[in-house]
Amino acid sequence: MQKLTRLTLISSIGSALEYYNFVTFAMLATYLSALFFPKDNPINALLETMMLFSVAYFSSPLGAFFAIWADRHGRKTVFIASIILMSLATITIGLLPTSHQFGLWGALAIFALRFIQGLSHGAELPGGITFITEHATLKNRGFLCGLVFMGVGFGAMLSSLINLILTSELSTAQIMQWGWRLPFFFGGILGLTGYLVRRKVEETPVFLKQKPISYQLQWQAVKDHKFQFIKGIGIMLLPASMVTFGLVLPTYVEENFQYSEHTAFSALLVSFMITSLLLPVIGYWSDRVGRKLLLSGGIMATIILLLPIFDLLKLHHGWDLYVFMLSYYLLIVLMAGCYPCVLAEMFPTPIRYTGVSICYMGGFSIVGLVPVIIIETYKYSLHPEMSAVLVLLVCAVISLVAIIKTPVLTELDNDIVEPA
Repeated sequence: MQKLTRLTLISSIGSALEYYNFVTFAMLATYLSALFFPKDNPINALLETMMLFSVAYFSSPLGAFFAIWADRHGRKTVFIASIILMSLATITIGLLPTSHQFGLWGALAIFALRFIQGLSHGAELPGGITFITEHATLKNRGFLCGLVFMGVGFGAMLSSLINLILTSELSTAQIMQWGWRLPFFFGGILGLTGYLVRRKVEETPVFLKQKPISYQLQWQAVKDHKFQFIKGIGIMLLPASMVTFGLVLPTYVEENFQYSEHTAFSALLVSFMITSLLLPVIGYWSDRVGRKLLLSGGIMATIILLLPIFDLLKLHHGWDLYVFMLSYYLLIVLMAGCYPCVLAEMFPTPIRYTGVSICYMGGFSIVGLVPVIIIETYKYSLHPEMSAVLVLLVCAVISLVAIIKTPVLTELDNDIVEPA
């Protein structure tokens, strides 16, 4: 158990880094739009920054190429490479000259670095899911995945805390001049620390037991499981869309509902602190009562509660934003405590990393434009909360159908044998 705890911690560090970086970029969107996409119309500049934010989600499915390598040659190499790639890209963003100093090249450079972050993202968290499920047993698989995803929550919480301190201690002029760089430097240092911890990680016993297979047989296995890929992507649509939109919620509530930046970051920080601790609990219950049941329940709860939750934003009583943020992320946690193991259990060992990566990142890439769509439709809507609710409800219905159609699997007993 001590070994499993150490491996879970190692996996969690990379997950924390991934979401620290994504949350940081989203929370600094207003400043980055002014620095790299200056426009007379601030909404258009923000829209361009949100599209840049989405670039990482579009490039993340290309992380499947890393996953294919990992399925043939081992999880360890990719597990280490992904955190190095993310760390270097993050530090470099913090060093970039802005459009005032570098013109169009500054925008192109940040575009390229976001693309690289997406590649790393496509390999990192699916790798963490695959790595820990292949080390775990049936009795604790969900719980350990919950601990890995708690790292995701802590990464988001850390980003919220740093941005809260940044906006509290520095003026807008100071943030625009140099303060925006600090969170990126810190993220890069965090990632390089994670690399030092990961260097001596052990390969998974499930992978070591399988015999090498040819690329032809691996590709045939992918084709044989094509409906699993479709269902896996469908399952991911709702949690991916809610996470993606959740990252820009501070900007959304500030622009559309006139909450202060400080209040938005405070509410987000509180919600991350509470919900992150619940992820292992949901994972534990998924081991006991079944992941399909809990995941279906989380999706149905989202369908029922989404509109009442968004209606809270119109109250402006001071506490309403805190209740909104906490409720929103509780719905995400109900799903995030279940779907990692569901994805891992859907695929055999020779294509498990590939399957988890394509389903996980495929879902995120499809909904990568959710913030852009919601911001665009808000312009033409009399009720700003409805644009977000309708988009998320469409994803919820698709995810509910996908999980209902997915059979319950538990054992990782699906090795593919090369024909004689």
